[in-house]
Amino acid sequence: SKPIHTAARMGHLHIVKYFIQCDEKLLTDRGCANMSLLHYASAEGHIEVVKYLIEKGIDVNDECDDGFRPIHFAIKFDHEEV
Repeated sequence: SKPIHTAARMGHLHIVKYFIQCDEKLLTDRGCANMSLLHYASAEGHIEVVKYLIEKGIDVNDECDDGFRPIHFAIKFDHEEV
């Protein structure tokens, strides 16, 4: 994983924002199993990171290698607010 993936997974919104402000192409960057930043944030229930990524235009229907979308991870890990 890259630092931006770790920041999204850990819920560090200010760090995610910093990386995206430096390079908006990072919105489409992929991590392990082809997971997006939104997959990582959704799986951990980090609603503020999720909101920010959606506001920036990240694809909410994007699928990782297993065919799961970010919403599937939110449901699997019981993050209803996401």
